Amino acid sequence: MFGVAGICIISHGSSRRGSMFNAIRSAKEAIDNDVLEQIKSYNNQRIETEATSASSN
Repeated sequence: MFGVAGICIISHGSSRRGSMFNAIRSAKEAIDNDVLEQIKSYNNQRIETEATSASSN
């Protein structure tokens, strides 16, 4: 999801207890593994690479 500055886990309204537990566990793992910063870093590298490539043409 673009425009969300954080971890966002979406589940269905009729999800059962186990599904909700897994959604919460997934969010915790994403936070513990710094997934948001990894995505930001990857995007910044892509932007820099594309800018360098465009300026050399």
